[in-house]
Amino acid sequence: MNTFTRLTTAMITLSSMALSAQAAQLNINLNNVKENQGTIKVAIYDSAKGMKQYQAFEVLEQKADADQLTFTVMDLAHGDYAVMVYQDLNGDGKLGRNLMGIPNEPYGFSNNPRLMGPPKFAQLAVNVSDTHISTNIELR
Repeated sequence: MNTFTRLTTAMITLSSMALSAQAAQLNINLNNVKENQGTIKVAIYDSAKGMKQYQAFEVLEQKADADQLTFTVMDLAHGDYAVMVYQDLNGDGKLGRNLMGIPNEPYGFSNNPRLMGPPKFAQLAVNVSDTHISTNIELR
C-alpha cells in the first residue's frame, strides 16, 4: 500500500469516527398515555422556522399499547430540538379541538410548559449535546 493510499484511508477512518462521535440519541419518554386507544404521533422540529411552518424534522408514530411509551431517535446532530406529541384517539390524523380551539385529545411538549397559546420553539427546545439525552413528556 503506498503512502497516499494509507493517508487517504486514515483520513476517511478519522472522519467517520468524528462523525459518529458527534451523533446523539434522543429518548422521548411519554407518560399518561391512554392505553389501547388510538395512535401516538410525535413531531420533532430542529428549528423555530420549521416548527412555525409545521415542517417537522422527523415524525414518528406508534399504537398506544401501553400507558408509558418511549420513542428513540438515533444519529441526531448536536443542537436544539423541540418535540410535540398528541394521541389521536379517533383516528382522524389530527389533534382534536373543541369549539374554542382547545385540544380535546391528549397532547404534550418537551419541557412540559404550561402555555396560553401556541408554543414557541425556545420554550420546547431540548439541547442535544451528549451521546444520550432523554426528555419526559406528560400527556394532558
